[in-house]
Amino acid sequence: MTNLSLSKYQLWKKHRWLLVAVFLFLILAYPNAVKEKIEPDQSDYINYALRLLQGNSTRLADYNDASCMPVMVLAVIPRIAEQLIKPGLEKKDWGAADLNSSRKMMLFWGIIGLFIFYWFLQKNFDEKIAAPGVLMLGLSPTYITRFSQVNTDAFALIAFVLVLHCFLLVLKKNNLKNII
Repeated sequence: MTNLSLSKYQLWKKHRWLLVAVFLFLILAYPNAVKEKIEPDQSDYINYALRLLQGNSTRLADYNDASCMPVMVLAVIPRIAEQLIKPGLEKKDWGAADLNSSRKMMLFWGIIGLFIFYWFLQKNFDEKIAAPGVLMLGLSPTYITRFSQVNTDAFALIAFVLVLHCFLLVLKKNNLKNII
């Protein structure tokens, strides 16, 4: 066994639970993400993100426009790429294709969220906490639902974990650098 293959094996051994959590998350979340049913508020999020990219950040109506978070632009990255590749593209499917691609993009952000959570647990605790923690999060019905639909709650979870990490840094090392 060469030194390179040994390091790959050690890398796999160290992070296998993260990869298992990602695999199980995808198996459980993908069928929900590709379903054809359009939830009432998901199109509002996508429409707001597209309006925001066009320079219009105002809400259309307070009573039925469920959008107000600029972070939703991250969910419409496939539409942005499609528009850059084919300028002037107009779709006639009432947003169904955008919703489908945005849901798949949310799955990507769900995987990123698992990586961030695993990193957070390893950094602040240890591997004995990180492995079951990331498995529990990856199998959580709430996590699966939030990251297989287009909504802002998913991004709020990632932001919460990052803020919690900074807070723990401030508590451990009373340094102004960790606040900024």
